[in-house]
Amino acid sequence: MSALTTTDVQRLRDILTSGDRGGFYYTYAQMIRDVSPTAYNQVMTQAQITTYGGLWGGAAIIGNAMAQNQAGLNTFGEPLYNTTLDQFSFDIATRLFEAIELDVGRSNGTGILTADEIQELDYSVWLEKEMGHLFPGNFQRLMIDATPDITNVQVQINSGAAGFSPLEAEQRVTFPIETAIVGLPGLDYTRSISRYGLSQVTAVFEDGTDIYFARQLINERLQAVRNQLPDGVEPQLGPVATGLGEIFMYVVEVEPGARKPDGSAWTSEDLRTVQD
Repeated sequence: MSALTTTDVQRLRDILTSGDRGGFYYTYAQMIRDVSPTAYNQVMTQAQITTYGGLWGGAAIIGNAMAQNQAGLNTFGEPLYNTTLDQFSFDIATRLFEAIELDVGRSNGTGILTADEIQELDYSVWLEKEMGHLFPGNFQRLMIDATPDITNVQVQINSGAAGFSPLEAEQRVTFPIETAIVGLPGLDYTRSISRYGLSQVTAVFEDGTDIYFARQLINERLQAVRNQLPDGVEPQLGPVATGLGEIFMYVVEVEPGARKPDGSAWTSEDLRTVQD
C-alpha cells in the first residue's frame, strides 16, 4: 500500500471510536508495514506503551509516570495531571489518527507518517499534560552523547628514533619539531615526551579549530623541518582519535560444547592465554 485512502481512514476511525486502541494501532501498522518498516516499529512500540496489551507493561509505564506527577502542581497551583489513564492513552491514539486523517486530506498526502512524526505526536500529548519530562522516548531525544568526548583539539606527532637515548631524542628530534610548530594559527600550547627510541609531540589547538585544518598546518611545518632531523627519523601524525573516542572491542569466548585438543574444557585461564 503506497498511500492510505479515505476508506482506510474511515476504517481506522471506526476501530478507534469503538474503544479498541490496540486494534487501531495494529491495523495502521499493517497498512504501512511494507512502505515504512521504521514507522511500523514505532507504531507497535507506541501500542505497547499506551494500551493494556501483554503484561500491562504499557499501562505500567503511563501509570508510573502519572504516579510521579500526581503530587506536583503547575504554575497556577493546579494538579499537573487531571485525567484518567484510559483517557490519556486514548488522547495519544486520537492525536495520531487526526494526523493521519489530515495527511490523507492533502493533495499529495499518503497518510503514511514517518517514525519521527509519530513519536513527536506522542510527545506532544505528554507535553500538554505537563509530563514531557517523563516521556518514555526522552532517551532518544538527547542531543549529547551518553559519555561525551571532552578531549581538546590536538594533533600528535610520533617519531621513531632507534638507538636514541631520551636526552638525544629530546635534543635532536623533539626540540626541533616543537620549535617548528611555534606560532601556528590557533595553537594553544604543546607538550612532549622523549623516551628511548621515541619522540612524541602533542600540539593542542583552541576549541573550535577544525582538526583537519590543524593537521594540515602541522604537516606543512613538518615538511620544512625534516632536513634538520637525523637520518632515518620520519615524523608521523597520530590518528584522528582520542582516549575517549571509539575503540575496537572484542571478546574471546568458547563455542558451546567446544573442547581443548586433550578433551578437557576451556577455562578462563586458557582464554586469557589465547588472548595474550
